Amino acid sequence: MQLHKQGFSLVEIMVVMVILGFLATLIVPRINTYMERQRDERARIMLNQLKSSIAMYSADVGHAPTRAEGGLNALINRPRGSTAEKWRHKYYEDIEIPDDPWGNDFVYHSPPSRYKKKYDSYEVYSLGKDSEEAPGNPNVGY
Repeated sequence: MQLHKQGFSLVEIMVVMVILGFLATLIVPRINTYMERQRDERARIMLNQLKSSIAMYSADVGHAPTRAEGGLNALINRPRGSTAEKWRHKYYEDIEIPDDPWGNDFVYHSPPSRYKKKYDSYEVYSLGKDSEEAPGNPNVGY
């Protein structure tokens, strides 16, 4: 009479679990680092798109959108006042200005407030992963 072995022993299951745990400790940090680099790159791309839209707006209107004109929303919606006559079309292709890759609004000032010495007409940047204003923020834009 032959006995058939059914299933796995507890030792076999534990060995597999230890191997999977070891592999996870090697792989997960690398995946997180990769994902964070991708968010940084996406933020840079989004900032470049905003910069291009602001440049087109400035070419038509004569200046970057101001707070009174709605800030970045003036790229999508016609502002009120004297600027409305010069505004020709949507300058940003989406329905609304997107959040940065970390889910926060892009920070926009015209005239610049944080980087006055570096930028003349405006500044737009992301607060980045920690969502805090910090010196040397790698996601600072134009």
